[in-house]
Amino acid sequence: MKVNYDPGLHPDDYHRVDKLRLPEEWDRQPQLYRFHADLQTEAEYEHDKAKTHLELTEAEVELEVRGDPASFGLDKATEGSIKAAVIVDKRVIEAKRRLNEAKHTLAVHKAACRTIEQRKAALEHQTTLTLNEFYAHPRVKGEDLRAVNNAKADRAFGAGKRRRAHLSPAANEDDEAGG
Repeated sequence: MKVNYDPGLHPDDYHRVDKLRLPEEWDRQPQLYRFHADLQTEAEYEHDKAKTHLELTEAEVELEVRGDPASFGLDKATEGSIKAAVIVDKRVIEAKRRLNEAKHTLAVHKAACRTIEQRKAALEHQTTLTLNEFYAHPRVKGEDLRAVNNAKADRAFGAGKRRRAHLSPAANEDDEAGG
């Protein structure tokens, strides 16, 4: 299976989320994941093929060594010498190289899928922040909240008695007791 879809985003940019274009980012997210999940599946298949090829090559070379140890430079066919002859055989070395390449490719595609999963989490958090108007209203408590509310009231109604009429009775009592 060959993957033909180009997600239109460079892998170096997978971790970036454009908070001003959240709908477009969400539209792209499942396509990115599908693209890389397909690549990962293909890499797993190639890894399994390379592993099987290595096992078969090792078995074939071992049978050849056992059948004719002299052609591999062995005086006697001991288990240790057979194992060593198999390890240094060029066919086995090539099969191991192919397996290592397949492992690397698989690891790269797994990392890309994990990155895209993290991107989804970042999208979820950015969407939550945007919907909660995280950037719009500061949150204050206690004395700071009273000062902010008084400043808002002063701006809205001016200073003095007109403002007190619009505050809660508890705030009026605080103002009268305090001065």
